[in-house]
Amino acid sequence: MLQIIIDWWQKRRANKFIKFFLSTPIGYGVSTSIWEALHTDKTYLGKFLSQENKSILFNQIMSDICLISISDDPLMECRKYICNYIDILACFVVPTICPPPKDDYSNYRGMPGITGEIFNHIHELVIKDERLKKYIWSRDVPNKIKDDPDYPYEAFLRVSSEAQLHINAANILRIHLNDYKPEPERDWLHKYIEIECALYEDKYRKLLGLNDVLKNESPLGSSALIFYPVFYHLIVGGKEYPRFEWEEMLANRVESRKR
Repeated sequence: MLQIIIDWWQKRRANKFIKFFLSTPIGYGVSTSIWEALHTDKTYLGKFLSQENKSILFNQIMSDICLISISDDPLMECRKYICNYIDILACFVVPTICPPPKDDYSNYRGMPGITGEIFNHIHELVIKDERLKKYIWSRDVPNKIKDDPDYPYEAFLRVSSEAQLHINAANILRIHLNDYKPEPERDWLHKYIEIECALYEDKYRKLLGLNDVLKNESPLGSSALIFYPVFYHLIVGGKEYPRFEWEEMLANRVESRKR
């Protein structure tokens, strides 16, 4: 009974913080961003998510961002939150990126190691990759994959879209915390998404028995699989400018390969 009372009190206290957070400029910005993404026919979530699920997702993200903003170290908690959802995004978005000449909605196809070729093997991948297999199994209608060839694509698109929404909301807080550079070549977020997508494609290619493209397309060659994960540790390790540290290390490693 005591734990029930404690949980009720903590939830009530959190709700008060959320209401206050909504009244602040940053809270208003986050809530507006989420609301617009969920209530427009221009996004997957806006088109296909039920009103009930939209409300649940809205409240979940708002609660997450609010609690991060009042944590002891908002900047680092925000980074960890974003990195967690980038991992989810990359895991599920890579199988949904179509190969040329089809359009690339992700804008990551063509980056080193990201080809769009996994899309053509999505049904085989669902059987071979444990994480994707468990996700499909956990759905309310796991047998639907047998009757609907588009089901894995649509299921993964929903997960990646939700992950992107979490990232976008947290990114507003990140900008507010001054952990951001307006120039894409200096900011760490999109570079980290690119790296995670390349690593997941490499993993999937190995499972599917496809040829290795990352070592051929990355300036790091075969060292990419060792060096790419370092970027994550620069981000969550508290480096003030993780992209700067990464580019410096990258340049040094590429130069050493030439010798």
